[in-house]
Amino acid sequence: MAKQLKFTGTEKVLDIYVTDLRHRARYTPIESGDGQVRVELLDEPAAVHVLLAVPEYGRVWCTADNSGEGYSEGGEVPLLDSLAMSRIRECERRMMTLNLEEPPDEQFEAAWDLFDLGRPLESLHQGILAGEAIEHASATLALVLRNSEIDPFPKIASTLFGERLGEYSIGAGPDWHNAILQPNFLHPRGRWDMIANLCNATTIPNFWRWVEFGRDHQRWAGIEEILSFCDEKGMEAKSFSIFWGGIGGMPPWFRELDLSRKLKAIEKWTTDLVSRLKGRISCWEIANEMHDWDFANQIPKLSHDQAFEITKLISEITASIDPGTPRIINHCCPWGEYVQRAERQIWSPLSFLDEICEQDIEFEGVGVQMYYPSRNLMDIMLHLDRFAEFGKSIWITKMGVPSGNSKETPETEQVDMSIGWRGPWEQENQADWAEMFFLMAMSRMYIRNITYWDFDDERAFIRHAGLLDQNGEPKQSYFRLLEICQTYGAGGPAEWPEEED
Repeated sequence: MAKQLKFTGTEKVLDIYVTDLRHRARYTPIESGDGQVRVELLDEPAAVHVLLAVPEYGRVWCTADNSGEGYSEGGEVPLLDSLAMSRIRECERRMMTLNLEEPPDEQFEAAWDLFDLGRPLESLHQGILAGEAIEHASATLALVLRNSEIDPFPKIASTLFGERLGEYSIGAGPDWHNAILQPNFLHPRGRWDMIANLCNATTIPNFWRWVEFGRDHQRWAGIEEILSFCDEKGMEAKSFSIFWGGIGGMPPWFRELDLSRKLKAIEKWTTDLVSRLKGRISCWEIANEMHDWDFANQIPKLSHDQAFEITKLISEITASIDPGTPRIINHCCPWGEYVQRAERQIWSPLSFLDEICEQDIEFEGVGVQMYYPSRNLMDIMLHLDRFAEFGKSIWITKMGVPSGNSKETPETEQVDMSIGWRGPWEQENQADWAEMFFLMAMSRMYIRNITYWDFDDERAFIRHAGLLDQNGEPKQSYFRLLEICQTYGAGGPAEWPEEED
């Protein structure tokens, strides 16, 4: 009979999922009600992750893992106590790992004091802040000690195209109706210099649907324009995914093919793309979001074996045409919380990579999307470390957070006070978050590229997430990242804009 763990005091829980202690998400029977959550335990020690609104911080995922030991026995546990103590113990382990003799700020002691006073939610808040302070202190020291001539900093990147244009999206949809006149998703040319000032890399928009909306009618003008600009400015260009099961990765004509014809079309598309652009691309993203993420598998409905077959096919073709250029496999939803909603055992990004490696599919890097993650910064960095355990370079292919919370029109905006980071999202804490994220990520030598995806609000995938506002004016976050590039000699020229008289 399965053992059941009962958490009490769960009224504030907004969502929940379970992993093993290696953070591989697994579907687990969970029941909730009457202020309790009952979890059927795994065959190995489990960690339970819950989403809740932490006062004065924001809506964030937190972990109860029995102080790092995991839960393997049934019983009753006060949830908030477990969350607070698990965070305190994680901070202690990080200080030991990072050789910090004492915490860099007063939040760690405050977390202990509040826990002893029986105020676990406040203790959890201080523990989260303590963890971020620990990671920030370690990153700052590592950057000071780093010799960038021997160990170069990651490329700093953003996109010269936007995700949205009116009703259309280059990735999400809907389809446009004219195969001859594709929407022009490129940012206005006047903003490209602002990107090149900050960045020394970009991603090209080789979305298959955009390039070949009509079969055998490939349109490369936008991509060629971007690559010419990269040549002029000395910027690296990484590809978007060669295959992606989302609507933007599949032209309408492709969706109706049977599997054998799909494979032939993928082979031709890969050959056409890599043959045309080889020598001008710094990295080939060979597959995106193939880890049982529904949005990326709505139309093809690939089995696991088919996902392996496609990934292996693209990997081998790419290597044969452009040997030596790294190939990466990209992932969204990196923690795999969606596994619980599937109500069956499916892949999370980490378990997908486990099996990719077992299949002997060759690749050199792991792509991780980190935008709007609802995670504290220590947990984000620890999770990037888990991806690095595969021994590959890490490419942060998409990241960013908003400078406002609203999802409605400006006339009807309502700010949800529980969403944000250290308070509701505004320009200032967007800049603070971006600064801390970049410093922490730049300090990790395995990270090869950091791409801030939404450069401006006008065409942003995430509302308000741009470094420029709707009118193309720089936000605080743009200037904060400019300061980082100036300080460490990373990114583009990082020339400060001249002040108007």
